[in-house]
Amino acid sequence: MRFLRLLLTKVPALRDERGSIAVNVAVVLIVMLGMVSLGVEVTNVYLTKARMQTAADASAVAGATALGASGVSSIASEVYAVAASNGFTNGQGGVTVTISNPPVSGTYAGNDSAVEVVIKQPVTLPLASLIYSGTWTPGARAVALISNSASYCALQLDTSSTTGVLISNGANVNMNGCGLGANATCGTAVTVNGGAKLTATALSVS
Repeated sequence: MRFLRLLLTKVPALRDERGSIAVNVAVVLIVMLGMVSLGVEVTNVYLTKARMQTAADASAVAGATALGASGVSSIASEVYAVAASNGFTNGQGGVTVTISNPPVSGTYAGNDSAVEVVIKQPVTLPLASLIYSGTWTPGARAVALISNSASYCALQLDTSSTTGVLISNGANVNMNGCGLGANATCGTAVTVNGGAKLTATALSVS
């Protein structure tokens, strides 16, 4: 009988311990889910910034192409159109696309042959706002330069082409220290879109 009484007095204690363990597990799960969600938010910011950089690169190239083909007055329309085609429409959803010819900072500041494009868009991060009350505004900057003094390792020759040079579908074109020249006289002599990237020392449009 004594053994039975001891056993019965232990049962409530065991139940209490199981209850406290369940509470602890629930708290840990909530913390883990919060950390995962915060990680997802931050990752989305970096992905958005990467998309912005692609859009800025493509827009700067389009602006420089327009500058070489048609002059300063045609820069804005080309830049805005290419930025919009990459998902960033100036004036919508807080997006700002700033165009500078010449650039206002950097290596080519004051160079009339260069076009600078800066894209920014504020984003809302519900969980991150709990620990940081400021505004999250990722941005990207790109500069494209028209130059006649560089060596060219790729030339587009057909002056009557309505396409010129088209780089798209995520292609990454690295000219390895030389330039790209296009003879097409259309307004889209060189187009970079669809997540593609062009790296060249110079871009020349006839």
